[in-house]
Amino acid sequence: MRDAPLIAHFLVRDDAAELLDLTQAARAADAAGSAPAAGPDLDPRTALLHTLTGEGREAATLSALVERLRAADPPAPAWLRAGLDQVLAQLADPQAAPRWHSRRTRLGDLLAALGDDRAGVGLRPDGLPDIPWQAVPAGPFHWQDGATRETEAYRIARYPVTNAQYLAFTQVKEKRAFVVFCPHRL
Repeated sequence: MRDAPLIAHFLVRDDAAELLDLTQAARAADAAGSAPAAGPDLDPRTALLHTLTGEGREAATLSALVERLRAADPPAPAWLRAGLDQVLAQLADPQAAPRWHSRRTRLGDLLAALGDDRAGVGLRPDGLPDIPWQAVPAGPFHWQDGATRETEAYRIARYPVTNAQYLAFTQVKEKRAFVVFCPHRL
């Protein structure tokens, strides 16, 4: 795989060992300042991320890859995460990186495997979900049928609930504890 990275990116299976070899080759090419591995517009790390988040890539494979990567090359996950952070920043601009939008689920799987420390997607120190709330003001809005309706002010979670946050909810015996962090009104 190291001798023909373009072919390797095309042929790599959903296999942690093959992906580890491809990741180490991309890291070496990036450190050496080598030419792009998978096209003129992709540096080795971005090309790798494109391959790692390809159709059919399983979350379990990405988790196994990151475990192997941590054992084989401890600084490599941080290198990979830095590239992933750049991709996540591009997702805010639909015209900047349309190639990534269809890969959002697998980007999330890779982010989960690497460790997602972004505010609002994990747990607070007390074990409750860290959910940033967005205020929605009272006023008129257009309903599905085109009619105008009124709503009271309320708050809505800024981001969808993550798997880690949902797991925390399912493991709490006293669900009323969640009322503390779920203000439904302003």
